[in-house]
Amino acid sequence: MFTLLPRMGPEDGRDTAVRLLWLGSALSGNRMRGWAVANVERLKFIQSLIERMARNSFALKGWTVTVVAALLGLAAHQSDRRFALIAIYVLVALAGLDAYYLALERSYRRLYPAAFPTPVPSDR
Repeated sequence: MFTLLPRMGPEDGRDTAVRLLWLGSALSGNRMRGWAVANVERLKFIQSLIERMARNSFALKGWTVTVVAALLGLAAHQSDRRFALIAIYVLVALAGLDAYYLALERSYRRLYPAAFPTPVPSDR
């Protein structure tokens, strides 16, 4: 019995995932299929990261409004400026964290179009 896998040694630098993708596409008769499945999974992973960053940023904004409003309410009710200063500190800290999440989200959004490599044409 012969094998469809080409000879690949450790010196080739190819890992098991590449071998399995090649085998799956060779057995199906379509070399592009293994590449397309791997690329779709990669794009889904990037999209899930973007969605998670957006959810975290949204939740952080909600917490910021809640905590700052509560601290400013305490400052007004008790006539204590310390609560207002703490509210400003919380506002700056959470705004910095939100900016970090937005920067990460933008970097993944820039990565998304770059994840479309040109497909390798078949040997036909």
